[in-house]
Amino acid sequence: MLHLAEVEAPMAGAGQIQLRVAAVGVNPADFKWRQGMFRERSPVQLPHVVGYDVAGTVTAVGTGVTLFRLGDRVVG
Repeated sequence: MLHLAEVEAPMAGAGQIQLRVAAVGVNPADFKWRQGMFRERSPVQLPHVVGYDVAGTVTAVGTGVTLFRLGDRVVG
């Protein structure tokens, strides 16, 4: 079962960016991961945050990141 929850925003580490999320999508792969279909290749621990499809604005850039800047609008 899926439910909405608030979590603390992680900091952008080396090679990472942080986003202010504007939209997120939950697709069939998210449900398959939660059902354990990929446990051999990519196991997840529950509770597991789904929503790998995301759009937002870059709010922090970690060291070593050169492709993105603060304020960039991105999708992934």
